[in-house]
Amino acid sequence: MSCSYSVLADNIRNYEIEGMSIGDSLLDFMSETEIKNNEIKYFAKKKKYSVAAVIWGLNTFDQVEVYYKSKDKKYKIELIAGMLFIDDLDECLDERTKIIESFGDSFSKLEKNTAIGTYSRDKTGKSKQYQVAFFFNKKNSNFRVECVQLSQKMKDEGKGRNLLNVTASSDKITNWINNGYR
Repeated sequence: MSCSYSVLADNIRNYEIEGMSIGDSLLDFMSETEIKNNEIKYFAKKKKYSVAAVIWGLNTFDQVEVYYKSKDKKYKIELIAGMLFIDDLDECLDERTKIIESFGDSFSKLEKNTAIGTYSRDKTGKSKQYQVAFFFNKKNSNFRVECVQLSQKMKDEGKGRNLLNVTASSDKITNWINNGYR
């Protein structure tokens, strides 16, 4: 994985996914026109945050999604998600284990949460996510590695693909997500 894990695990901003870190300006990686042209409309009614997709020039991931406050003209990154499209669950779980092992002792003192749950975007509850999350400084900023397995119905409807997701998330956006996107 092209994530940087060689620093002390005391601040989510110390970690990179495809060269990007929480707190960086997305303008350092894309022009404002590129950001707007690659916006993903996840939150049509709840526009506190916007999402831009990056699919070119990547070294490790098939796609990267970057979240920033919608009205922030500096496009400060609040969440970065690197995605590998892996259809087979066993293969995805093996890759997830390799990524976590690559952290070495960097995350050993962090709170760790391992869970299997329903995928929130699937209202039928048939899609699953297999998540391992590490929390920084007893706050909500976190680094997650998860496998998402969508129901056949969601895949047939074009609502996504099975994937491995490596995500770095700030306190602010994690709180927003945990509060029902409010």
